[in-house]
Amino acid sequence: MNHTRSRLLALLLAALLPLVGLASVLVVTVAQQERRAIEDDTRRRVARVVELVEREVGGHLRVVEALAQSTHLDHGDLAAFHEEARRVRDAQPGWHTMTLADPQGNLLLNLRQRPGAALGTVVDPASFAEIARTGRPVVGGINPPGPENWLQLMPIRVPVMRDGAMRYVLTAVLTPTGIGAVVGSADVPAEWVGIVADREGRIVARTRDAERYIGRTVNEFTLNAIRSGQGEGFYAGRTLDGIDVNAFFRLSPLTGWSVHFGIPVAAFEVARSRSVLVAALGAAGSVLLAGVLAWLVLRDIAAQRRAGAALRQAQKMEAIGQLTGGIAHDFNNLLTIVSGSVSLVLPTVQDGKTRRRLELAMQAAERGAALTRQLLTFARRAVLRSEVIALPAHLEAVHDLLAGALRRDIALRIEAPPGLWPVDVDPEQLDLALLNAAVNARDAMPTGGVFRIALRNAELPRDGDGDGDGEGRQPHLSGDFVRVDLIDTGAGMPPEAVEHAFEPFFTTKEAGKGTGLGLSQVYGFAAQSGGGVALDSRLGAGTTLTLFLPRARRAAAPEAVDAAPPATGAAPCSVLVVDDEAAVAETAAALLDRLGYRTAVADRADAALALLDGGHRFDVVVSDVVMPGGMSGVQLAQEIARRHPRLPVLLTTGYAAELQDGVVPAHRILRKPYHAATLDDAIRACLGAAEKTAA
Repeated sequence: MNHTRSRLLALLLAALLPLVGLASVLVVTVAQQERRAIEDDTRRRVARVVELVEREVGGHLRVVEALAQSTHLDHGDLAAFHEEARRVRDAQPGWHTMTLADPQGNLLLNLRQRPGAALGTVVDPASFAEIARTGRPVVGGINPPGPENWLQLMPIRVPVMRDGAMRYVLTAVLTPTGIGAVVGSADVPAEWVGIVADREGRIVARTRDAERYIGRTVNEFTLNAIRSGQGEGFYAGRTLDGIDVNAFFRLSPLTGWSVHFGIPVAAFEVARSRSVLVAALGAAGSVLLAGVLAWLVLRDIAAQRRAGAALRQAQKMEAIGQLTGGIAHDFNNLLTIVSGSVSLVLPTVQDGKTRRRLELAMQAAERGAALTRQLLTFARRAVLRSEVIALPAHLEAVHDLLAGALRRDIALRIEAPPGLWPVDVDPEQLDLALLNAAVNARDAMPTGGVFRIALRNAELPRDGDGDGDGEGRQPHLSGDFVRVDLIDTGAGMPPEAVEHAFEPFFTTKEAGKGTGLGLSQVYGFAAQSGGGVALDSRLGAGTTLTLFLPRARRAAAPEAVDAAPPATGAAPCSVLVVDDEAAVAETAAALLDRLGYRTAVADRADAALALLDGGHRFDVVVSDVVMPGGMSGVQLAQEIARRHPRLPVLLTTGYAAELQDGVVPAHRILRKPYHAATLDDAIRACLGAAEKTAA
């Protein structure tokens, strides 16, 4: 540690010299950067105002173009068109009037005049001449202020084309109110001056003293920029109210107008003064920066140590999970043979002692199956059957079950605020996780206490920091979850116990009082469900086990309807059993024979397909998932669905990883190990679902 501090001191001294040397360069650099920042900001603001002006004018233009398609103009029915145009004008804010003229400029209609009145010729002949020459829409300029022009107006002209020729010119005459609102929304600094000028350089809108300057012609600096032939650029000038500015302008392709923003020269002097201040602060803060740098280095070292420890813990848990999952997978097949064989022999045995031994063997097989399910859950290889669950209602339903796992001197409290999100989890695994937590809490409170279940919505940040601290947090957990805090008032756990709490077979209880699989099941269930788990415990302060259950993104499925049993007297169903392990296949066939089914056996997927394609008729196929020969049970089910779409397939497995190469409905999966009754129920459900689909 002393060696690290010496290196940090050398780093501190080395950092001071270049910082002091760079202080003088910083003055010039910051000033240039400030100027560029102001210029870039000006470009963005001007571009935005041009876009808004074009959107405003374009909206009016589209309305006029739509009105130019009126069928009344097809037949020259100007009286009817007068009424239609009046309704359009009244619906458009800022429209002063509308006119209709012939191609020679003679007014035929003016909404400010009654039909039939003498109307004269158009005003703003320049824009009219342009539309007559080009046949394209034109946005005219604003009229200059004067005694005869007591109201500033601007025309938007659209040709009325019929049979390829221009029959009329339709004009909307607007006040510049809308353009002024657009410029006012630009939110420019108060000392800046922004204007919108028409093609002749007359001001259509202005950010300051708009009423005074609208309609007036800009000065020579701005006129020269407009007439330069460039689409945009910077220029030095002076505003009409005498302010020296550096200005930027851009022409609008749609209107031919230009937008100008002028920044007072004094603003750039402020930027230069700011650069000097920044340089002084930089020099004064160099020592502080070096100290902060040293602190950051020390913090990073500590963070790297913590990250390394977390990575090693995650790798250890993953390795244990893979080993555990593989063992549990093989053990499932053995238990299937044991439990199936015992269930076949047990009904035939009359001797009491022999029958008792077989019952004990069956109980041991069931306990082994339960342990296997917990191991697979920890390894995140269990077959989950997720459902959309409302936790408050679910906890109310299992309240008595949880209370029964506690003692009478332990109070059970459930805190479920309104507005909780539904979650998407396996309800059976959820109940097991809650029971495991309740049992651990009971054992941690030998003299009584409180076991509290607190629920709340949790939006975990995308940076993976999560919500709360503790061992067992899933890395980079983020998104929407429902947080379930399982809190006891017991004696708590030491740090070394917390570190290993989620590992299978780790327990702090006395021999014979716990398997050490409770928290490992909780860990695996939360992780495989797409959530996470955290553990916070301190000696003498109780324990909080936190589950993060993923928010449901789908609607709750409708309640399943049990499949009806086959009618009495119906012919027995024919079942094809597919399994590469002869003992498992033989056991399954024997169970099915006992249940009254007719059975046949295939040891590979291709052999099963050969039987089906050869004309053998079966009502259902019961297949293992993992088989040799290159085709899994999932792939076999997919191939059968393609070749024999009415034939249902029931897959048997206890290992979720085997299902990764296909999506299988929940009613088509039977978890190993299974008994005769569960096998019978699964086949009936499979057949019932197939009949319902066919209907």
